[in-house]
Amino acid sequence: MDLGKIIGLILFISVLIVQFAIINNFNGLLQTTLNQINSTILILFTSQPKIGLVISNNQLILTFNNTLNFPITLLNVTGDYTYLSKPVTINPNEVKNISVVVTNLEMFQRAIHDNSYNLTIVMKMFNTTFSQSEII
Repeated sequence: MDLGKIIGLILFISVLIVQFAIINNFNGLLQTTLNQINSTILILFTSQPKIGLVISNNQLILTFNNTLNFPITLLNVTGDYTYLSKPVTINPNEVKNISVVVTNLEMFQRAIHDNSYNLTIVMKMFNTTFSQSEII
């Protein structure tokens, strides 16, 4: 074999080795990333915030117990007859009473009595917005 073929063969084998090293590191990085995402999701869904409801003086009061280790911002609480006047941040391990405005108390109470009121809560965690709708 001449010198050019030997150098070409050595370069080819070197490129293959580098390619396999990059692919193996990428798979390890991908697995690490997926493990971190799964552990974050597991934390989110194993200890959920607790929410209580009280109707008083033309207002719906949400008692929000943030049992998580990070703040949650309540962006909106909406329904046919309700809205949140401004966003509220609940710090970790904090209990906060949040007043939701009721625009038509009579219709609101009737819908709740019939178990047909759809209440949508929009919250933000880690720059991600979540929406949850419940029939109350």
